[in-house]
Amino acid sequence: MDRVLSTPKANCSNSNLRAGLAGRFAVPVVIDTDVNAAAQAEWQRGAGAGVRCLAYVTVGTGIGGGLVVDGRPLHGALHPEIGHMQLTRRDGDNVPSVCPFHQSCAEGLTAGPAIARRLGINRTLSSEPTIFDLVAGYLGELAASLVLCWSPERIIWGGGVMATPGLLERLQGFLEQTLAGYGVGAAVLTRDFCALPALVDSGLEGALLMARALSREAPE
Repeated sequence: MDRVLSTPKANCSNSNLRAGLAGRFAVPVVIDTDVNAAAQAEWQRGAGAGVRCLAYVTVGTGIGGGLVVDGRPLHGALHPEIGHMQLTRRDGDNVPSVCPFHQSCAEGLTAGPAIARRLGINRTLSSEPTIFDLVAGYLGELAASLVLCWSPERIIWGGGVMATPGLLERLQGFLEQTLAGYGVGAAVLTRDFCALPALVDSGLEGALLMARALSREAPE
C-alpha cells in the first residue's frame, strides 16, 4: 500500500508517499508504518528480544500499533489501525472525541490531544488522579482487545503519553481487570508483559533495519 488513505493528519490523505520519496531521492524505497518499524526494532534488539509474538503500541499525538511474529511484521489488506478500535465509554465521560471519524475510539479518547482536552490549561496527567485512572482504564481495555485478538507474548508501550510515571503499571492492572480471569489472562500476569521500549528511538532504529535489508536485496 503506497497511497495514504483517509487520515486525521492534515494534507496527508490520498498522498503517494513512496512515489514522492523515490522521485526526490532517486533511491529504492521501502514503506511500512512507524509502529511496525518500532516493533521490528524492539523484537530484534530491544525489549521484545526472546519472544515470538510482539505487539508495539505508541500513545502520543495519535495511537498506533504493530505486530511482529517470528521477525515478520503483520500486513494484510491494510495495516492495523488499533487506535481506531472502539472502546466502551465510562459513565460520565462526555468529553468529545478528538477523532474526526469516531466518537469512542482509543485515539479519540486517550491520545495526547484527547488528554490535553480533558486536562485543560496548566494541569498534568500525573496531578489529576481521576483523569489518570480514566486514561489507564481505556488503555487497559485496548490492551485486553489486543490480547484477545493477537495473543502477543509482550506488549511494548511507547510514545510521549507513556512517559507519565505509573501509567504503564496502572494500565496493566486494568488489563487484568478487563480480562477478568479468562483463560488467556494467566499469560499476561507476568510482571514484564507490558513494558516500555528499551531503545531510545525504536521507530528510527526499525527504519534503519528496513533500509539495510532493502540494500542487501537490491541488485548491484
